[in-house]
Amino acid sequence: MKAAIVTHLDQAPIYGDFPAPKPAPEEALISVLASSVNQRVRSQADGSHYTKTPELPFIPGLDGVGRTSDGQLVYFLTRDPKFGALAEQTVTQQQLMFPLPEDADPAQIAASVNPAMAGWMALHVKAGQVVGKRVLVLGATGAADTAAVQIAKTMGASHVAAVGRNPDKVAALRTCLVSAESGRIVENRLRSLSCQIIQAIFLERNLR
Repeated sequence: MKAAIVTHLDQAPIYGDFPAPKPAPEEALISVLASSVNQRVRSQADGSHYTKTPELPFIPGLDGVGRTSDGQLVYFLTRDPKFGALAEQTVTQQQLMFPLPEDADPAQIAASVNPAMAGWMALHVKAGQVVGKRVLVLGATGAADTAAVQIAKTMGASHVAAVGRNPDKVAALRTCLVSAESGRIVENRLRSLSCQIIQAIFLERNLR
């Protein structure tokens, strides 16, 4: 199969052929449609992340969207140190797959979960209960903070104030929300899916 392959930590991954993974009994084979290339993946690929660097060569990538062998569209996380998400195929465990609707955009989902998780952690883990409270999001025009604005409203904040240097992007955030007085949420399936996936990920981790 084709993949992004890390052969040397001081060089960029190369595009080439790599043996396809063989799933263990408790694993599922995923045909990858889209995967995220974020800072965490970049530090994995160059060995600068504080976690243990896999044995060379390996395929980087920690999450993405793909299809199972029976055709189900899923968001997935990977744990196999050799077979990451930046490949035509990868393997993952059943509890690390989250079903998606057929009309979901694989690229949007793959790109949104990591920054959405950062926003969700800041609100849920650090800030705690925000229901009925006023939330101020600084730097709200970045990916994680744009998600935080939407997630704060999803979590029940009565008012969400967004601060950023790009007035057009700040203004665009209004389309994600409705009146602060009503406390209701604009329907946004991508945002809802990201929140559900994130909460499921943390629930699974906390139960281990």
